[in-house]
Amino acid sequence: MQRKAPHVTPESRTQPSGGGNSVHPAALVALGWLLPGAGFLLLDKRYRSRAIVLIALIHATFLIGVVLRGGVAWPIWSLSNPGFSVINNINFIFQFGAGWLSILSLAATQMHWSLLGGIEGHPYSEMGGFYCLVAGALNYFIVWQTLDRRQRKAFELLAKQ
Repeated sequence: MQRKAPHVTPESRTQPSGGGNSVHPAALVALGWLLPGAGFLLLDKRYRSRAIVLIALIHATFLIGVVLRGGVAWPIWSLSNPGFSVINNINFIFQFGAGWLSILSLAATQMHWSLLGGIEGHPYSEMGGFYCLVAGALNYFIVWQTLDRRQRKAFELLAKQ
């Protein structure tokens, strides 16, 4: 006994399975940046476990950096200021990729909360800052991967037509 294949219409081919392509790219970027790794939650159900692992990985990496007394601090943007450093500005940009974690750390630094803001001059603060940088950089790559998965699914659906 043969099973009949479901009837496929041109309209049903363009509809994403599980709502993967119905999500606007700006929403993927915004959620993926604000809550690191969470952009995958807006894609198909098959990406849920990946999202959970990435959320845990990035948060753990950033929190290791905070435990090592690293954190996010405002860089000096003025070229005429003697404290200006291109490296510090690049570090800030990458560290800020960790979304809400970097915002919280930045606020803690501004309010002089030593627990979350980092302690400059602490023996491990450079290493901690590097962990925060890695967490932010990972999240930038994950946001782009989320957009790539969304677009790849759209191209696959178009190719089937």
